[in-house]
Amino acid sequence: MKKFRSLFLILLTALVFSAPAFAQAKPATRIALVDTDFFYDQKEGITKILNAYKQLEVEFKPSKTELETLASKLRTLETEIKAITDQSVDPNNRVPIDRDAARAKADEVDRLQRDLKFKQEDANRRYASREEAVLGPIINDIGDALGDFAKQKGFTMVFDLGKLAQQRLIVYWTDTPNITKEFIQFYNSKPVAK
Repeated sequence: MKKFRSLFLILLTALVFSAPAFAQAKPATRIALVDTDFFYDQKEGITKILNAYKQLEVEFKPSKTELETLASKLRTLETEIKAITDQSVDPNNRVPIDRDAARAKADEVDRLQRDLKFKQEDANRRYASREEAVLGPIINDIGDALGDFAKQKGFTMVFDLGKLAQQRLIVYWTDTPNITKEFIQFYNSKPVAK
C-alpha cells in the first residue's frame, strides 16, 4: 500500500509541475466582436451592401410608386365616403344623398383594399426573393473575408455583437476588441471582383 501511495504522490507531483508547461504550449484564445448590423450603416457601412440596396430600390421603384398611388386613391375614396356618411347623419342636411353613388364608392374601396393587399404581398415576395439573390453572394463573400481577416489578425473566435445583443446573450465583456470598423475598412478597400 505504501508503494501505491508513493507512486501516486510522484505522479501527482509530476502532473502539478508539468501543468504550466502544457498551459504554455497551448496558444491563447483571442476573441473579437463584430457588429454585423453596422455593415448596413448608410455612412460607414459596407459599400457592396449599400450599393445592392440602392440597386433593389431602383428595381422596385415602379412597384413602390404603384402601391403609393393605390394607397392615395384609397385614402381619397375613404375621405369621400366619410363625408357622405357624415352628411347622411346630419339632421339639418336637406340635400338628398345618392345611395347608389355611395354604395359604388364603398365597393370601389373594397376592391382597392383587396388590390392593394395583393400587390403589397406580391411586391414583398418578389423583393425578398431578389434581396436574397442579390445579397446572398455578398453576404457569403463578407463571411469569407471576415474569416480571413480574423486569421490575419490572430483571432480564434469572432462573435456577432448585434445578434448576441438582440438575443440578450451578452452577460459581460471587457477588453474584447470590437473589429467592426476596422473590418469594414478592410473589406471596402478590397478590389471589386468582376
